[in-house]
Amino acid sequence: MILVVCVTSFAGGKFIVPNTAFEIEDEGTFESLFHATMLRASSSLDSYESALLSSENILKVKVREKSDSKPIEVSKLHMPISLCTDLDRKFVEFIVDSNNNSSSNACLSSKTNAFDTLMQSQKKLHLPSKIMKVSMMGPEKLYNDIIDWIAPIDNGWTLDQKEIGSKIISTLRNALWYIDHAHEKFKERGCPLPDVYKAFQGYNNYKKLRHKQPIVTVMKLNELCNDLSACLSFPSMNSVQHKTLYVHLESLLSCLIKYRDRLQKDNERHKTDYHVRSEPSFQPEHDSACQYIPCVTNVDITYQLLDRTISLSEDYAYIDLCSFAPDDRLKRRAYIKDIRLSRPIMLYRLAYGGNVGTLNFVWTVPPDESPERSTQNARVIAEILQNVPKFSTRGMRQDFINKYNKYVKTPKSVLRHMYHELTETEMVANTQDQQEVNDRAAEILFSGDDTDLLFDLRTLNGNNTDTKFGEFFNEMGKYFEEKIMAVQERRHSDELYLPLSISVEDLREQIQKRVPQGTAIPSSETIRLQFMPHNPFQQTALKYTGRFNIKFRVQTRQARVSHQDGKYATMLFRYLKEFLVQYRQHALFVCMDDKAVVPIGEPGIPISTGVRGHNKVSAPASGPALVATDHDFHNAGIIPSVAFVSDIPVNPNDSFFQGKIYVTVKDKIFQHSTPFRHATELLRIIRNNYSDEGVDLDVPILCLMTDGGPDHRLTYETVKASLVLLFMQADLDMLIAIRTAPNQSWINPAERCMSILNLALQHCALARDEMPEQYEKMIKNKSTLNAIRNAAECNPGLKTAYAESMKGVLTTVKDRFQRMKLKGEPVKVYSGVKELLIEECLKMVTDVTGASAEKINLSACTKDIRDSKEFQEFVNMHCVSTHYSFQIMKCVGEMPCAYCAVHGVRLPSDVIESLSFLPCPVPDANGEHYKCFKELYGKEVDDTHRPSSTKSSDFGEDSQNADRTNRDLLKAPKARDIIKCGECQKPRLIYSSSKLSRDEENALRRLKEENSYTCGDEIDSSLGFVVRRCISCVSSVEIAYYSAHLKSYVPPVCVYCGSEDDLMDDNEEYIIQLYAHYSTIRPLCHACRGTGLEAKTWGRKFFKKS
Repeated sequence: MILVVCVTSFAGGKFIVPNTAFEIEDEGTFESLFHATMLRASSSLDSYESALLSSENILKVKVREKSDSKPIEVSKLHMPISLCTDLDRKFVEFIVDSNNNSSSNACLSSKTNAFDTLMQSQKKLHLPSKIMKVSMMGPEKLYNDIIDWIAPIDNGWTLDQKEIGSKIISTLRNALWYIDHAHEKFKERGCPLPDVYKAFQGYNNYKKLRHKQPIVTVMKLNELCNDLSACLSFPSMNSVQHKTLYVHLESLLSCLIKYRDRLQKDNERHKTDYHVRSEPSFQPEHDSACQYIPCVTNVDITYQLLDRTISLSEDYAYIDLCSFAPDDRLKRRAYIKDIRLSRPIMLYRLAYGGNVGTLNFVWTVPPDESPERSTQNARVIAEILQNVPKFSTRGMRQDFINKYNKYVKTPKSVLRHMYHELTETEMVANTQDQQEVNDRAAEILFSGDDTDLLFDLRTLNGNNTDTKFGEFFNEMGKYFEEKIMAVQERRHSDELYLPLSISVEDLREQIQKRVPQGTAIPSSETIRLQFMPHNPFQQTALKYTGRFNIKFRVQTRQARVSHQDGKYATMLFRYLKEFLVQYRQHALFVCMDDKAVVPIGEPGIPISTGVRGHNKVSAPASGPALVATDHDFHNAGIIPSVAFVSDIPVNPNDSFFQGKIYVTVKDKIFQHSTPFRHATELLRIIRNNYSDEGVDLDVPILCLMTDGGPDHRLTYETVKASLVLLFMQADLDMLIAIRTAPNQSWINPAERCMSILNLALQHCALARDEMPEQYEKMIKNKSTLNAIRNAAECNPGLKTAYAESMKGVLTTVKDRFQRMKLKGEPVKVYSGVKELLIEECLKMVTDVTGASAEKINLSACTKDIRDSKEFQEFVNMHCVSTHYSFQIMKCVGEMPCAYCAVHGVRLPSDVIESLSFLPCPVPDANGEHYKCFKELYGKEVDDTHRPSSTKSSDFGEDSQNADRTNRDLLKAPKARDIIKCGECQKPRLIYSSSKLSRDEENALRRLKEENSYTCGDEIDSSLGFVVRRCISCVSSVEIAYYSAHLKSYVPPVCVYCGSEDDLMDDNEEYIIQLYAHYSTIRPLCHACRGTGLEAKTWGRKFFKKS
């Protein structure tokens, strides 16, 4: 840093040292700058002027931006020079007192030169400089306060010892910061901190920062004790001037050592004694006492509340004193010791120890002692012991796991859960990581239908020593040698991953076709044991024969993302199961979902179906030729739409994953998934497989479950219209459609069908055929699906040519899917329906409701359908719509509507009388669980208890950490674009440190086309942009959306619901009144205003009083 320094006389303003440029470091102070100026100018000054150049003569220090600009006065000489950088000042002026004759005469008489003055300044004591910032964090504030605390008791250190002083204060700061929250804990454990440190509390406000409570550990305390010991070992700390500070540091060190030794002793005792015990530490017969306390006439005021409560209770009805006794340990002890009430009582004390402490219970008894009183007391004690929590030691749990883990290959998380369920002990984890694993295991065990969804518990067979399958295995060896091996993405390791067969069953069928008829065919399990074991060091490896140097691998599932509505939506699915079982003779259950798009390469460039996004293409130096690229920069793709028709079991607790799979394979560009396409394709499946006359569904009730994607979201008007289409075309008496919560699609049974389809797609690369050159040129530079569709509208021949180029690859995928089976039932595959058929089916909706075809058609949007009064009248009369369900039912009564009069009810009269809409989950009285289906069925549908319908700031730790990491990005100037939530349709901002590049814009455009983003979702950071995580669908539109630099790019939307339609105008009276008092009014729609919401304002105008 370069500064211009001058020294002037206070009396006449004369320059003693003219403006001189200095290049200095930011770490110095203004006093050190003055000494450097004196040292440099000493040769050109006379003895009188040299005498003035002493820091004791400095009257003022001023800094300026320019030599003639207005100065800012510096208050203290020891302030850091970095202040000039912070204030953007380059000129420094020192003003000295020229009338200080005593000082100057003394200097002249002794003839002290500048070198002696400099040596004296080196011996002067200084405290380390404070941290000078406008906004300081907790550790920085603590550092400055420690300097202020040291100033009265210690003069500091010399310039040569400056680093030692900073080291001591930093070490003290680190120690006080670490134990900031634990002062009371130290006191309770008999290690109170010295009184001088009681003021240093409240700096580490972890609750305000939404951090976890810090844990004091032996390792960290030992580190702090070593640092403090090193500071006390500095030679300078043994001087008299540092005696007081030395004593204070030594007292803090003693306290920390005492607490560290106590923790270390406790940890050692737990590891070597408590945790390894074969029985719990708590034994009721040894750790409890029961005492009779007679009544008194005058009850102390301390026990008035307890006395009123116990006077209303019956004899032998126990009361827990936890809610009556004080929280403080000593006061609680006195409270229990002196308890006397107006009725005779029994006091039962149970010493748990640990964090639980001692539990205290009281109950009233008759005053006379009798055998009945003893018997009743024993009964109450047994009831208390039955209800209090039970704990087990780590040794007990480990003995159970070690015992059964030898014989059953079950994950330890499941064994732990089994132990706690069998022993009815509390679920206690050894570590935080173990607690998270236990929670995930419990969630899946409670919400899953089939244990196979999680764990395969089948044991392995032994080695096969029979040679009757020799011919079969010899042919299998030839098959492996003949197989052409392709490159797989995990090729940079000691194992080469090669595509052999879809599954063991498929391999068995292929070899069976190659061997002569009558050859002995082994089972699939016998074939699997001929491979190499996954892990040669496990005991199961002994059961493999190793005939073929091949390992069989299957891709496993990944962890799931939670959602606040997860339990609510799971309970709704539970209600649907009970509904289906109740009406199983009259209902059909269909689960629908779209599999991930199968990537299709351009002509001559096949793309692997199992590719991971954004991988780079690289050819191996040697070995098999590269026959498939592993990147995903393509436009072509295939959408497999799955419809799983479940066989409804007799019991709702049984598995619903029994039935048939129907797959519709279609092109993602010109046959993309829409609500009307899904409804028409499902109608075709119903008429081909579940209709006697090929028109109406055999049973009058149809229940659907989807994952809630954009083409299945039940709050969309287009989805509602498609379900009405299905309801009318299949002549249903009732249709119920539910969906899963966001990121919870694994609950949908159709999701489990995807793993079967993945087997058909593994280890293959696909590419479409080439179109005529003119059409290839049309789509060559088109990077989005909409761009290709727009080109097809201008050139009708493009759509036909593209369909021809996709015909071959569609046939290949269909053939591979048809080879799959679900529990012996083959998968049935269809091609996508044509738009003409969809329009014909949709025409029935307009004919029945009387709605205009301009409002309800294939290109209709939500606003068009919402504006159709005729259609909305039909919906209001027959439908019930909630966030996670949409239900339609025919009129039941003497006065049906025109449609129901023509299409009468098909259910028997006794069944139709009991039929009602599926209820929404409602919490029980405690609020911990939901009410059962039978308790709610037949009542009004109530969706007000959905967790996401209430605004909450309780976001997950991952979301909070993400926003905290990106806090510098989540600002209005960094907002680059918007993306709409697929749930609530509110615009959410896209933030980036710089303008989005072309690749980033393409990635964002594809993300928008998928319409899969939901408020609070995480976006892959590798894309180059982020979104705010701590936000939900009930959160209003971000204020940064209305910033000046975005106004020209985004439309105005309602701040509450995000709607662009029906916004209040500036000329309306309500808005005019607000503008009279505020400068900015956020947009507000009439619908939100109608619900009583007030417009959000900013910039209040203040008026002078007349």
